[in-house]
Amino acid sequence: MNPMLYILTLTGRPEKVFSVNGHDDVQVVPMFVEEEDAERYVYLVDEVHDPSIPDLDVVEVDGAAIMAACASQNTEFIVFQKDDLIIPPRVL
Repeated sequence: MNPMLYILTLTGRPEKVFSVNGHDDVQVVPMFVEEEDAERYVYLVDEVHDPSIPDLDVVEVDGAAIMAACASQNTEFIVFQKDDLIIPPRVL
């Protein structure tokens, strides 16, 4: 059985996975082991109050499938473990 992970998608558009710019402007998809951590991240992103940041939903996905999808799109990902300290990137 593949582990389930939580990702962020654009509200109303579950096919649009949220990503952030990593080093050298590489897209990185944040993934979470715990739903509560994903929800906390969404809350922190919402607190930025930047109208350019879309509303986000937390979606449970098959971990292996989403990692394979990232690999096929040449997109990096990071899996946050339970209670990792996560601070969303600041919007400049």
